[in-house]
Amino acid sequence: MADGAPTGTRPRHVDVRPAPQPQRPSQHRQTRRGLQRLPALAIRRHARRPQRRTPLRPLPCGLVDSHSPRRTPPRQTVTRDPRPAPLSTGGDPASSRPHRPRRRIPSAARTFLPPRRTPRPRRNSVRLHGAQICRPRPRPRLALLHPRTLRDLLRRRLPRHRLCPRPRPELLRPRRRRIHAGKRTLTMPPALSNRWAVEALIQSHNHVYRTAYRTRHEDLDGVSVSYYKNRVPGIPFQLEFMAVEQDPVVVAGRVNSYPKKPGEAYILDVFHERPAEPELKLQYEGLGYEFIETTLLLGLSLPVKTPRGWTHVHKIASAEEIEFVNQGLAAGGERIPPQVWGDAQIVNFYAQLEHRAVGWAQLVTASEGVGCLNQLYTLPIYRQRGIGTRMLRRVHQEANHLGLRRMILLASEMGMGLFRRAGYVPLAYLSVFKPR
Repeated sequence: MADGAPTGTRPRHVDVRPAPQPQRPSQHRQTRRGLQRLPALAIRRHARRPQRRTPLRPLPCGLVDSHSPRRTPPRQTVTRDPRPAPLSTGGDPASSRPHRPRRRIPSAARTFLPPRRTPRPRRNSVRLHGAQICRPRPRPRLALLHPRTLRDLLRRRLPRHRLCPRPRPELLRPRRRRIHAGKRTLTMPPALSNRWAVEALIQSHNHVYRTAYRTRHEDLDGVSVSYYKNRVPGIPFQLEFMAVEQDPVVVAGRVNSYPKKPGEAYILDVFHERPAEPELKLQYEGLGYEFIETTLLLGLSLPVKTPRGWTHVHKIASAEEIEFVNQGLAAGGERIPPQVWGDAQIVNFYAQLEHRAVGWAQLVTASEGVGCLNQLYTLPIYRQRGIGTRMLRRVHQEANHLGLRRMILLASEMGMGLFRRAGYVPLAYLSVFKPR
């Protein structure tokens, strides 16, 4: 074949430009606020599907030009009038502004961008059914959750120590111990939750009897014993045991081991948590005791409002007033011991009507911060007139003045309504037993 002769094939066009190299996807994205860093997942996604903002223009040679067109529109020149704009005379404020014509961007300079998506605001909280918005840390408490939400949380096996708070001790149900007596299994009553009230009552009771009648008191580790002999009028026994210990076997052992003289009678007072304790009665009956009655120990938080009403309730301030009160109370068989006059922890009050004493109240402050209403008595012919209510208000006034925090008392069946209307609540129960 001769040189320069045409051949049967079409000559090829040789492209001397270097082949395009694969470009590494950019880690930043141009936004209106500047460059924004892209996460690794977004970089891989953009590498698979390039964005439309960078159009690919084919060249005649078959290659692809990846040159990005100019995104910013050409600079627009607006001719402004150097003269100042006239002031508005009360018309439309928009009419006083200079007119700025808007020029349409040429199609060659336009860039077709995808619609900008507004990012959803990230919520730093979780919304639960029937509960307020709770932060993810700490975890929501079970007390605030709806039962359906609680069921879902427990099905996911979330750590329960992170979900529920520690229960408060006063909300826990007291555990009941079990003892074996022969073939029967007996359940022990729960421990006293208001033991402070029981101890304050015992301390106030012993202080009054020791001051008035010179009695003796001993503590047998959970069982208190008061030795009256025959000095207290109107009491047919010489010993009184008050048990705070809840184990009947332990209580009976300490009562039986206490030395007693022949012919001395005694009773046993047992404090317990619940009003009806049939198992407690069965246990003490099996130990040789007979049930007599159950009374209620009430308490009240101080201070309380004491409206001023009937003013014929006086505080005893002399021994002569004690004699005057005893003359009026003799009709009902009551008497204030003169020995209590002068004691700083015993305060006596009396109600006067028709120039005579018709009622008597006694406040004992032997326990720190706790006042005990030891006596509240009204003559039978003067009852149902509100005298007891007014004496109770006077006692509350004195307790507020002394800075006491609580009041306690042993309620009788007759005065139960009066004390409950005054705001007293049950704290413990007292069951009385006597030996058979």
